[in-house]
Amino acid sequence: MQINNDLVKTDLLRNIANEKLTNRDFSKLDSEKKLREVTNQFTSIFLKQVFSAMRETLPDDKLLDGGFAEDVFTDMLDSEVSKIGANDQQFSNLNQILFTQLKEHL
Repeated sequence: MQINNDLVKTDLLRNIANEKLTNRDFSKLDSEKKLREVTNQFTSIFLKQVFSAMRETLPDDKLLDGGFAEDVFTDMLDSEVSKIGANDQQFSNLNQILFTQLKEHL
């Protein structure tokens, strides 16, 4: 009878250990998924800063000045273009480099 109880306890411990490993694996996958999202967001912010810096190099001698509305529109346009660009194939290397470096600190 004692042997059967020990076997049952061993099976229960194995199941609990397997469940913890599964939860740990899910946690790691969730962390990696979140890290990928963060690296995409960082790339998007980086691209927006690049677009803003490039836009500042243009001369300001316009025939028509759009004022504050034009500034808001161009800022929103830069944001959307940078979000699309961050998911583009051309910037996947930047995302991958960031992900690889930051993954070590998970």
